This record gives sequence, C-alpha cells and structure tokens, in this order.
Amino acid sequence: MPSRPRSLTALAAPAAPAANASSSSLARLVGVASLVGALGACGGKLDAGTLAVQSTALRSFVGTVTAAKLVDGGSPFGSFDAISVGMTARIDLRLDEAGNVELVAVTPFGQAVRATGTRGATTALDVPQSNSAASNGLSFSGRNSSWSVTETYSHFEIAFDAAGTPQTLTATGQASAFSGDVGTQGTATATITLGADVVAPTWRASAEASFANRGLPWDARIVEASEPYEGTADFAALFPGATRADFDVTALTTEAAWGSPAATRERGVRLLAKRWDATSPLYVQGAPVRDLAGNVAATSLLPYDTIGLQLSAGSTLPSGSLSAIPWGDAKVQPGCGEGGPCLVVGPFRQSYCGGGSAGGIAARLRGAGHASFRVRVTATSTFGGGPSGQAVLHVLATNPGAVPVTDALTFPTTASADGTYDTGWKTITLTTPSATAAETGIAVSAGGLGSAPVIADCGPAPSPADLTVYIGEVAVAP
Repeated sequence: MPSRPRSLTALAAPAAPAANASSSSLARLVGVASLVGALGACGGKLDAGTLAVQSTALRSFVGTVTAAKLVDGGSPFGSFDAISVGMTARIDLRLDEAGNVELVAVTPFGQAVRATGTRGATTALDVPQSNSAASNGLSFSGRNSSWSVTETYSHFEIAFDAAGTPQTLTATGQASAFSGDVGTQGTATATITLGADVVAPTWRASAEASFANRGLPWDARIVEASEPYEGTADFAALFPGATRADFDVTALTTEAAWGSPAATRERGVRLLAKRWDATSPLYVQGAPVRDLAGNVAATSLLPYDTIGLQLSAGSTLPSGSLSAIPWGDAKVQPGCGEGGPCLVVGPFRQSYCGGGSAGGIAARLRGAGHASFRVRVTATSTFGGGPSGQAVLHVLATNPGAVPVTDALTFPTTASADGTYDTGWKTITLTTPSATAAETGIAVSAGGLGSAPVIADCGPAPSPADLTVYIGEVAVAP
C-alpha cells in the first residue's frame, strides 16, 4: 500500500527495511546499477560513480495547491486568481541525523527542484540559486483569459504538528504574466496541502515533430516517466521486440541535482531515441517502475507517432510520385507540374504568426551530396497588401546520424497584375550533411513548421493570405 504521511521525527533513525522493501537504499542502488549496465550496452552515457545513494530517510507526499495569489505587480495582478490552484506536485522530504531537511519537488513531467533548511517547529527551506543543475524554483504555468502566467516558487516553509508530522507547506516566489507584447511581474504566494502519495508514475513518449506535424524517422523522441522512480527501465523493457541496432539511444540524466551534487538517485533515466529506419508504426512499452511511496506504474503501450518511410529504389522522387509519404493536406493533382502531375498542399490560410505545418511530404532517397527540390507557391491576399517576405515553404535534407539541414522559400515583394502572388517554379538545393552516405532523407513542409496549429488570422499587418503549395521533382545527386 502507498506510504502514509509519517512523522519526520522518526525518520532520523529509520528501521531496517524488510527483505522485499523496494524503497530501501539497497534496492535503489541495485535498480540503478542494473539500469546503468543495460544502457551501457546500448550507448547510454551514465557515470556509475555519480550514483551513490544516501541512507538517510526519504518520504514522499502529493502536494496540492489549495490557495495562491499574485500581488505587487501591475495589471492584471490582483484581478484574477493564480493559475496554480488545484495543481499538484510530488514532494519528497528527507531528514538527516543532524536535523537538516531537504525538499525535492517536481510537477508531472517537470524538472525537479531542491530546497534545503534546518529542522524546526516551522522549517524554512530555500532553493539554492547557485545550483545550475536545478531550476530556480517549483514552477506552474497556464493561461488565465488572454494571459500566459508562470509562477515560480523558491522559498518554502513547512509547519509540523506536535508529533512532528508535516502539515501544510507555504511557498513564496515570483510570477510573470504575458499577453501579446504586454508583460508584468509580481510576487506569488501559495499554500500547498500535503497528502499521502497515491499517484503512480505514468510514461509518455514525446515526438519532437520539429519539421512536420508528425514525427519523422530522424526526429528525436524523449521517453520518460512523469516522476522519479525506482527499478529498471532498460532498452529491452521500453522497446519490446526492437533491436538496439535500429536506434540511436542516449540516456539523459537531467535530474542530477537531487540530493548532493554527486547523487543521482531518482528519476532513473530519460531516453532520447531516434529510429532512422522506421518503416512501420512503433510503440513504446511503459515499464512497471515504482515510486518511493510504492505506487507502481501501469504497463502501457504508447504510440511513438513516427511516419514510416521505405527506402526508395532510386535517387529521384518524380513529380507527383506516391512513393513519398504525405501528411496534412498533401495530395496528388494531375496537370499542375511542369508537364505532368505534382503534389499539392492547399489552398490554406497562412498569417505571419501562424506556426504549424499545413502539410507536406517526406521520403528516403538513395545517394547523397546534393538534394534539389522543384517547388512553387501561389497566394491571394485576404485584406490587400500581400504576404511579402514570409517564409511559406521549407525543405529539409539529412543522412543517418546527421543533423538535418534546411532552407525556406519566401514570397516576392510585389503582386502580379491580377493581384495574386506567384513564386513561379523554383529549384532549392541543399548540400547534404554527408557526401558519402548511402541514403538521404528529404522533406517539404508547406506553411510553417512542426505540430503547432496553423493560425488563420491574427491581425491585418501583414495581411493573411490563402496559399497553395506545389511540389515537383525531388532528386539527390553527388
């Protein structure tokens, strides 16, 4: 069963753990050591010398923000409640024999922060601002009306009852609010109620999707748990049935500031993985790790959201070819290319503050050296004025194990006689990262980049435009 809140008075001399106690220091050390061994075999970058586990007591709670306010700032502070009310964070408390208290707090999938102080009837703890491995405080972010608000708490006070059991936690820090180009700052105060930790860790596999609106095989993904955990989550557990050769895997140890600077004793690792040869949908198996309160993560199957690309038979993607994989609104249209069909995205509305990809294509072509793209964009302004100078089409080329290179096409500065804009057919050429690779990955994105939604209208200057993107032949040559 999950641990109940206990008196920190008793934590200075903890009882010997049971033989099957997963939260003992020995179990943590064994779990981390086996994880290091598993990752060492697949390219992980963990230093076993940093994995010392301290034997002092540690207890976990769930902290819920029950009251908070923003003061001492300009408008809108004082006109609405803080956004953190109702949000939660995992709170770990540690007490050593000398009466020093350590608080480690982390929001779901957030960055851990550490505060220290000396035990008393009311214990004050502060986040060391000089510790570059930790953030400046426990942060909550969200929106209130048109304002984007962030609260960051760096000073904490814990009240204990007569038996030494922690009761409430008060926090103070800074808050900032932004709406468009208007911003303000002030002071944030919050009351955090501590309860038994009954929340099990969960897993997620995030797709970077920095170019397309879906993950491409060369995009990096982070596989991570929502909170610090014990136990192992090695490559074989997370990717059942996959082989190590399919992946470029790096172990991320972003929570190294937990405890003393030399102790990485929680969160295990976060894996950064790329799978170039992703030819079919990929899934991640969430491992059944447990947190320090004994809550066990459910075994879950997470889609990795990768566009699977088969290696083409040659080095050219003909105009209108279906051997490319489209996303979004991309489709084949006859008679739109230079003497034949082409791939078309649109028409769609694009504005200067629109960020997402409206559609595009990706493929794997044989060879390396230079990738050339035949493309064309036409536009009609919605309010007059035109979209001159905007990047309206992006191209990408990369090779296995390399950082992609990109370029963009912008509109001409003047409209044609009928008031429309037309770039005409253009050739964009990229030098591939490797001149000797066996294959090159290519992609074309219409509009913006990534998985952010396309914003249709956000103001008249410059005017939004209705765009149509035409993609012709793509070829790789030395």
